[in-house]
Amino acid sequence: SSVCTTWYKINNQYYLMDVFREKLKFLNLKAAVLRLQKEFNADIILIEDKASGQSLIQELESQDDLSVLGINPHKDKETRFLSVISMFESGKVVFPENAIWLAELEEELFSFPQVKHDDQVDSLTQFLKWSKEGVKNKTKARIV
Repeated sequence: SSVCTTWYKINNQYYLMDVFREKLKFLNLKAAVLRLQKEFNADIILIEDKASGQSLIQELESQDDLSVLGINPHKDKETRFLSVISMFESGKVVFPENAIWLAELEEELFSFPQVKHDDQVDSLTQFLKWSKEGVKNKTKARIV
């Protein structure tokens, strides 16, 4: 399945605004990304630069009004997650209290890495790692 998370950065805190998770074919995925970008007025779209993500990056880059960045994750998912855990511990990552997707996300987070599906954790990790590594000039972002 594909996961899109939407974030706002305010005063060095990262607010998770939305989690979109669905198994989609390419054209429907592209349409979903464009709809979510517009709905949340995202400044930048981060996409994992592997498999269908490569085609999606190419398609979206052809649109002049979008800022698209391919992300090439390094190391394994658990190592990447551990590299951003301090952001959770220090209170820099904030989740909404009543989101309909929150229980499923928390279950995946608390079960990681012994969980069958870890796409949400991977999306969170990739955004937070990108943010932590100094790309902090944007206030809103989407990651696929």
